[in-house]
Amino acid sequence: MAPCWHRRSAAGLRQTVEIAECPLSLWERACSRRHRHIQHRRWLVHRFREQARSHRMCTLSN
Repeated sequence: MAPCWHRRSAAGLRQTVEIAECPLSLWERACSRRHRHIQHRRWLVHRFREQARSHRMCTLSN
């Protein structure tokens, strides 16, 4: 028997779904979501570093 997980149907009923039925496994979907989250976080950090660098230059020139 294949591993399974549970989900709720539109009517609110609990359904058992075999992972083999899914076009993408749960792990593949979770990994892609996490990758997007990490990339977004890197972009935010990079943006703030660039902003901090520009402010530092302004204080040196005054």
